[in-house]
Amino acid sequence: NVDPSNSDRVIITFSNYGIPSVFITEDAGETWTNISGNLEENADGSGNGPSVRSTAFLGGSHGTFGSRLQKIYAATSTGLYYTNRLNGERTVWVKEQFAIGNSVTDEVATRKDGFIAVAAHGNGMFSARFPIFSPLPEPTLSVAFGLDNFEVNENSEDTKFDIDGLFVHSEGRPIEIEVVNDNPELVSATIEGDSLKLSYARDLIGSASIGLIATSGEEQVSEGFTVEVLETPIYVQDNAQTSIKLSQNLLDFPGLVQSADDFTIPAGNTWNINRILAFGISLGSPSFTSVTVKIFEDNAGLPGEEVYDSGVIAPVSNPGDANLDIEFPEVLTLESGSYWISVYANLAFRPNGTLWFWSSQENVVGEETRFRDTVNFFGLGVTDWIPNSQFFIEDPIDHKFQIFGDIISLGSSVENRELVTLDAIKGASVYPNPSRGQFVFNFGDDLSKSNGKVTVNIFNSTGNLVRTDADVSMSNGLVWDASNLPSGFYYVKISGDVSGVFKLAKN
Repeated sequence: NVDPSNSDRVIITFSNYGIPSVFITEDAGETWTNISGNLEENADGSGNGPSVRSTAFLGGSHGTFGSRLQKIYAATSTGLYYTNRLNGERTVWVKEQFAIGNSVTDEVATRKDGFIAVAAHGNGMFSARFPIFSPLPEPTLSVAFGLDNFEVNENSEDTKFDIDGLFVHSEGRPIEIEVVNDNPELVSATIEGDSLKLSYARDLIGSASIGLIATSGEEQVSEGFTVEVLETPIYVQDNAQTSIKLSQNLLDFPGLVQSADDFTIPAGNTWNINRILAFGISLGSPSFTSVTVKIFEDNAGLPGEEVYDSGVIAPVSNPGDANLDIEFPEVLTLESGSYWISVYANLAFRPNGTLWFWSSQENVVGEETRFRDTVNFFGLGVTDWIPNSQFFIEDPIDHKFQIFGDIISLGSSVENRELVTLDAIKGASVYPNPSRGQFVFNFGDDLSKSNGKVTVNIFNSTGNLVRTDADVSMSNGLVWDASNLPSGFYYVKISGDVSGVFKLAKN
């Protein structure tokens, strides 16, 4: 219960028996004072005191007389009480005997015009109107419009939006605005003239709640919003939805009605995939606790040899959300080339007609969607992959999905090779790996004695160069302090007298 004339004054109640029940803070929670007074049989709360359910301020505590003209009500298990003066543990609460009597009162609420309402268990509602000797002042400072929550991808450019006129004083007095931010490591928020500027830390994801507090004289109002910084997908098909297609393992038939769409990893790139987001809708209000992702090599425009099967896994998204956010049990590494991805829900159709449909968009990327009905659910005998437009007799479509992970690009001038460990370079090593701070590179006895030199380039998961060390003596090794960098995977490319590419995990 917050004092409407002073937000630093708050009363809390404990409805338990056998403990002090009512406390007030006058300094926004820094300190609390027991004001239970004669509501308790004993000062420590023991004995036959009532259960205190709620409290309410009537009138304000501002002005010359302060809280002395303010009344406070308490709804309890033995009736409604009030006090005109708070005096710590000596506070005297007076019972409202008429009408309400000993009724169990659960809630009391007041209005600035003196109206008071009480909810009594089993006895209905009571109301009254009392004179206000310390009326609440009419506010002159207000919020003119709200600020919406929004999302950005990681490593986005700064966001600026106009806050001119956000706060208004009816008498035109000066307004000071303070910015509060619960996650400044992720997002920095500063006021520049009539604009609010948000800047985002590199390679970090999460959310930040930003508040703007306006003060004019003794009045204060606020407005705020939340910005969520999302992981940037490495592949996106997310245009406007035009249709939906069934993609489901029908557990009660049993059989698989399956859709697939293609994607291409550019030449010279390696993708380390850890998550898929497949957009969809559902019928029958299913709970999505079992899904499967399969990836196939391309075979002349059709899904060919299977290269990945996630098995049965539970999405990390809410079970009721038909947009399936699927984290892989382990990172999948794919080299450059063309692939097909199939996502399907493992759901029984009966008894509620539960179905999951993969959302689709117009065909704008690569091949159109492929479809097969291994259980002949539609009764047309299409048990092997065919273009979707041949089966459904419609314009070609793509499915809507996003792929998340890391892109490793060695550049066109560097021969592509699989990731290797330092152990493959004549006994060299890096430790600890994973690490929360420093990584120590040791090139081993043989290379150390060679007095050779290498160049070490370190890239983050989005392919940005974060450190370069040239002419590194293999006899001295290298220490990389990553303590100030965000958690995630980093990729090290060594070139010179020896060469290799390998991965570090920063915790």
